Amino acid sequence: MLDRTLTRWLGILLSAFGVVATLWLAATGQLTLYIHPRYVVFTTVMAAIGGLLVIGAVVLTFRGSRKTGREGATAALDSIDDHVGHDLAGHDHDHNPRSPLRRRLSAAGGVVLVVAAAIALLALPPASLSTGALTAGELDTTSSTTLDDAPNLVGGDSANFNVKDWAALLRQGLTAGDLAGMNADTIGFVAPDPAGDPDLFYLARYSITCCAVDAQPIAIPVESTRWADTVKEGEWVRVAGSFRDSTAAGATTVLGATSIEAIEEPTEPYVF
Repeated sequence: MLDRTLTRWLGILLSAFGVVATLWLAATGQLTLYIHPRYVVFTTVMAAIGGLLVIGAVVLTFRGSRKTGREGATAALDSIDDHVGHDLAGHDHDHNPRSPLRRRLSAAGGVVLVVAAAIALLALPPASLSTGALTAGELDTTSSTTLDDAPNLVGGDSANFNVKDWAALLRQGLTAGDLAGMNADTIGFVAPDPAGDPDLFYLARYSITCCAVDAQPIAIPVESTRWADTVKEGEWVRVAGSFRDSTAAGATTVLGATSIEAIEEPTEPYVF
């Protein structure tokens, strides 16, 4: 009975931590670090409903525990009388309950899980995906992805183009000549060239369709002599320049940087 009650309370605590973390992220505007903005309202409403259900579960479990406690005491006395009577009659029993050690280990495992969830959801600061989660293989495959809206960008106003827009154009095979007169001024984090070219890095961001689980890297090649002397891997930067042909092994058309400025991570680090 104690195992069952403990399991219920641990489940309630896990649910409560999830609800509190979700509502706090929504209130501080950080929920978009994990989900697409279009789902923020829905997620917040569902978390609020979940909070009401958690409160209801606490009330019901508390009442049930009190009732069970009273009934359990009476049942325990009756059980003792029955066992004494059977033993005096010479009956032998073959009991196979869970051992006390197994019960303690199970309870300890549940407590550890709850504590770990509390630390992960409430104590650790929210963080976005960055170059630490980006592998060289993923960076290489970005050039083979096509975006349907790329033709609509050609000849458009490039003043507000982000990394995703420029990547869409490059993925269509556009050359420096095709992009002549279109200057870029955009932000992203620094990802080193997988081939190790010291004068080439990738300006990257993650694109999210639903949530951080389905995040895909979007990147454009940037050419700047010995860029590592100016900025660091994973650092957020603003890069301005124009596109030109490159002799680098990993890229044919690159953004020739005329300025690279370190910046703080934006409040919305992803592109949608």
